[in-house]
Amino acid sequence: MERTSEKKPRILIVDDDEGICSMLATFFESMGYEVDTCMSPLNLFEDIGAIKADIILLDIMMSWVDGYRVCELLKSNPRTQHIPVLMMSARSGQDDIRRGLAAQAEDYFVKPFSLAKLRGRVDELLTAQLPN
Repeated sequence: MERTSEKKPRILIVDDDEGICSMLATFFESMGYEVDTCMSPLNLFEDIGAIKADIILLDIMMSWVDGYRVCELLKSNPRTQHIPVLMMSARSGQDDIRRGLAAQAEDYFVKPFSLAKLRGRVDELLTAQLPN
């Protein structure tokens, strides 16, 4: 990903599976991104204004609250509504995908997914955020 500024894009990975968080963090860090992980979506809402992400990768099936609700809350908050959200889930039904997009996620990836395709979509969304 080419950027004109020296600021590295920041990805927030929200998934209660430590292995997924670690794998995605290692992958995106090797590509030059700054990465934060959050294994409990409830932690996001302790101080939602403190989220400093350029994009959020969000799992759906988590304990306490599902990713659909997390996405709805992020998109309804003026401090976070501008942050693109990519949902990730083993749920592959059309109703699940529609529900994710209805929660205002920018895209929905069914696990297992291609890391190259995920990175391509991340790059596309981040490029769209760059000033003209």
